[in-house]
Amino acid sequence: MQTATLSDDKHRKLATLLLIGYLPFYLNGFYNPILQHTQWAFWAADIAIWIILPAALFTWGRRHDLYRWPEIGFNQQVGFGGPRWAFPILLVIATPILFYLEKMSFTIAMDLAPPKPQEFSFGNEVQRQPSALVRLVKLIYFAFTAGFVEEIYMRGMMRRLFREDGAGPALFIILSTLIFTFAHWENGAYGLTIAFMWGLMAAVFYEITRNLWPLILAHILVDLVAFS
Repeated sequence: MQTATLSDDKHRKLATLLLIGYLPFYLNGFYNPILQHTQWAFWAADIAIWIILPAALFTWGRRHDLYRWPEIGFNQQVGFGGPRWAFPILLVIATPILFYLEKMSFTIAMDLAPPKPQEFSFGNEVQRQPSALVRLVKLIYFAFTAGFVEEIYMRGMMRRLFREDGAGPALFIILSTLIFTFAHWENGAYGLTIAFMWGLMAAVFYEITRNLWPLILAHILVDLVAFS
């Protein structure tokens, strides 16, 4: 897999696209506590932000040739030009390791900054439902949308903004980690600690492998546990 260098114009377009995608992540700590009391409004906003907007941005970026799917991590290779037989090995080995390491971060965060009661959390939104079927549907929805959208935005698409040589890799890892971390500000010090550890681990992993699938799967598994 080879990645094409973006022109200045395409670089600006991709940066703008990502800013539009990131903005709701920094605002949801303000509107979710309000919208949760009106379920139709909460779900209208959530579906718009986590499904409709990402789909529109992904499609727009693809049609304007800002990336090909393999260039943002959707491929069956490991790194640049790695053999295809390495991909299933990576998937089988890396996914549970990433999941385990992220679960460890919950324990570390609990010791460093125990969680405080929150007016809103996605886990509480799942558990407030009396129906087991509705809880299951919500759990799957929250875990899958976060797993796919956050990894594509924060790792796959963001990496396209940085050079492959020089300071590019380090800048990507630093900025990806920080942007992902502070997108979870509404969860307090506990949530920021977990987000920082996952963000750093995921950015380094993606920089080395250029494959999103283990990150997406591990992210989904972690959220399934965290929100249940």
